Amino acid sequence: MLDYSQIRALLALEEEGTFEGAARSLRVTAFAITQRIKLLEKSLGVRLVERKPTRTSDAGKVLCEHAREVLALETEVLSQHNLAVVERKSDPQVLKIALNDESLSGWFGRVLKDQPKRDNGFRFDVTLTNCDRSTDLMQSGDVVAVT
Repeated sequence: MLDYSQIRALLALEEEGTFEGAARSLRVTAFAITQRIKLLEKSLGVRLVERKPTRTSDAGKVLCEHAREVLALETEVLSQHNLAVVERKSDPQVLKIALNDESLSGWFGRVLKDQPKRDNGFRFDVTLTNCDRSTDLMQSGDVVAVT
């Protein structure tokens, strides 16, 4: 089954033409759009977006057309039967970061401690590392930030 948030990210990217534009239209970050499309591509085993220049691939165009048809049918069925989809809070976005001991026990430890009190739509996936390895993690794309 296809994930609606990933499909909507692909549709927004096709309509807006950029990751930033898609992010604005869905009110998420460009990173969230990138991650959703990567997950969709991984689950389908095919490239859906060409990155330079940014545009949907042939497979992406086919999937977008299918998604538009499915969404139109869904809207029709819901309206014909006076049904409504209750908006639920989307799952939080995961920010993968790498920290050293000093940052974790210091300033960033306080950020993590306060995180459950915040309702900001994301959570952290923290990798504890040293500065030698943090560059490799960043370059490989395993994390989006290091400290």
